[in-house]
Amino acid sequence: MQLMQEWMQRVKAYLPAQEKSSFSRQESLAWQAEAKLALDDLHAAENYYNNISDPDLVEYAVYELESARRKYEYLLRRIRYQEFHAAE
Repeated sequence: MQLMQEWMQRVKAYLPAQEKSSFSRQESLAWQAEAKLALDDLHAAENYYNNISDPDLVEYAVYELESARRKYEYLLRRIRYQEFHAAE
């Protein structure tokens, strides 16, 4: 446990001072709201892909699904990054 605390202190020492405090609670809530919308888009894309019947639209559905998945994953990574730095 102490090793982990020492490691975290070293990591914090390398971060620029402005980066440590640059995330407000309001920004975090905005990113979380955006992630919820992206999750809704992902569910819609999954539903569209699962219910498509026209073979000509399969490629479009695959691209739409992958795009929605990547956006959602990006937002989750961003939120985790903010929460990590906000806890400092």
